[in-house]
Order: sequence, then C-alpha cells, then structure tokens
Amino acid sequence: LTTEHYYQASKFKRNNKDFYIKFSLDSPDSSIAKDVDLAKAAGGQSGKFKGEVVRPKDVKIDPDFYVMPKGSKFSRGEMEMEAAMRAKFTQHPDLKQILLATKKAKLEHIRRSKPAEVFNDLMRIRRELKDAN
Repeated sequence: LTTEHYYQASKFKRNNKDFYIKFSLDSPDSSIAKDVDLAKAAGGQSGKFKGEVVRPKDVKIDPDFYVMPKGSKFSRGEMEMEAAMRAKFTQHPDLKQILLATKKAKLEHIRRSKPAEVFNDLMRIRRELKDAN
C-alpha cells in the first residue's frame, strides 16, 4: 500500500516469509496490509501497537537488516528504503514532479523526538530523475 509498508515488510523478507506477506496488498485478510500505523508497529522494536501485540514474539527482524555488508556504504535496510523510494518516485509522475520541484533544497527526514537526518538517498534519487530528463 505504501513505501512504509514495503520498508517494514523488508525487515522480515529473508527469515519470516509468512509474516512478510502480511504487509502486502496480496494479503487481504491482514489488518497490517491496510494500516500504515499497524505496519510501522509490526516492524518496530516492540512489535506492539497501542499496547497490543501485532507481531508474534517468535518473529524477529532479519539479523542482517541493520548490518552494513563488507565493502558496502549502506546497510540492507538503507538499500531497501532507497529501492522503495526510487519505485515510488518513478511510478508516480505527480510525486516525481513534486520531488523535482524541490530543486537543490536540502531534504531532511524528521521523526518525533529525534534530530533531523539529511535525506541523502532521496536527494540522490532526485538527482537521478533530473539527469534522466
């Protein structure tokens, strides 16, 4: 349904395929597939949403998700996020135009109670889209 669904699901892609599928639109009986807040909670550290378990305790995030492979500049999680955003901005012309309209602005990822992070991967995608035009 969303980039967030893809990112959260990708945490379980290698070792928990059945749970991974619950994030997909192909899983019509899954509440996780329909609600981005549930998807974020299911992929979060606790696996809980408003105090209720949405991810079984035996389903763990893939151990390599946050690890930077030898010789790489990015963790698997960072590569998954960039792939998701690239798909989003190449498949939706209206979103592509909005991103391109930011020109050379510094883009930041803002999360509650955390310092802003420069969104280098999104700026890299913007540059690729600009260069492709």
